[in-house]
Amino acid sequence: MAEPDGELNRSAMEELRAALQTGSNDDRLLLQDPADNPICRVYYEPGIPCVAISWLSYATSTQLRFVGQTVLALIDNNRSNRVLADLTHLPALSQTDQEWVLDDLVPRLIAAGLEVIGYINPASYFARISIEGLMRALPGVVVVRNFTDAADAREWLKSIPDKGAAHSA
Repeated sequence: MAEPDGELNRSAMEELRAALQTGSNDDRLLLQDPADNPICRVYYEPGIPCVAISWLSYATSTQLRFVGQTVLALIDNNRSNRVLADLTHLPALSQTDQEWVLDDLVPRLIAAGLEVIGYINPASYFARISIEGLMRALPGVVVVRNFTDAADAREWLKSIPDKGAAHSA
């Protein structure tokens, strides 16, 4: 399946890879393995099925954008309509990063097929406020539900019909 806005996404990913390659050790570890690094874990979870992300620590804007591009590629490549986001350890996002998520990333995620997000609330009060604002601002085509427990989020996501059916249930 072709990546939405393929050339634009490839170009953005190349720029992010170059920036991470010359950055900190954490940058390079994220670049080497998005599923196992000190910033987050991002991977496809076939048992649900969904793209799963678990934030482990603070992410720079470059790291956040790389992770966003990685989520986009995983959604597109796996034809997934669901995301499980464990935001427990995510600190607050800057206003600039929140705007990038809403104005740039979200439209591309929706174009790639995103329909459903199950997320675990951040432990940080300020992160929770940031995330609640982001989730409220999502277009109505995305079904969003928050959880305090990852197991509950997983079970809920498993109950969602296949791609294209999230809004007909």
